[in-house]
Amino acid sequence: MEDMMSGDGEEKRPPQMPPEKPPQMPKQTQDSAEDTGWRTLPNGVKVYIENGIIAKGPKDLINKKLSDMIGTETHPSDAPMAWLDAPTFYPETNAKGHDKHHMKHAKEMGLTFKEWLKGASDTLNSGDKDIVKWMDDCWYMALNTKNNRLAVGTVDGEVKTYFNT
Repeated sequence: MEDMMSGDGEEKRPPQMPPEKPPQMPKQTQDSAEDTGWRTLPNGVKVYIENGIIAKGPKDLINKKLSDMIGTETHPSDAPMAWLDAPTFYPETNAKGHDKHHMKHAKEMGLTFKEWLKGASDTLNSGDKDIVKWMDDCWYMALNTKNNRLAVGTVDGEVKTYFNT
């Protein structure tokens, strides 16, 4: 212990070495087992991936490997986008106390409240290829690309909102 002490009684410390860099994790591949969740393909189609396999989205893509889809399509699919296990959406709102706000949206869109409800439910239920559909948390989202109107529905089949984007 004496060799660690300086002549004035203070403890000598060995020189500090720079900290080692933590090992770098390998980058995951597109079809990795960790690749799970909603994703937009290069063609704009929304799909749900489970362990690198498409589990939800257009029927013609179900059970295909994500890695097989990335970069393979150069134009949007002609198949209409659809959700799996989606409810039928009815022209009614999920928050009746919020209908005054919904009426404001209807007025901005040049619609009556009844037309607003029907437009929202029709957009959510549509199989038209101009409707882009995806899920965000527990909300069903449907964007009409012709008129730029976005409809949002609940898991119970009610309209959450509908507005011009």
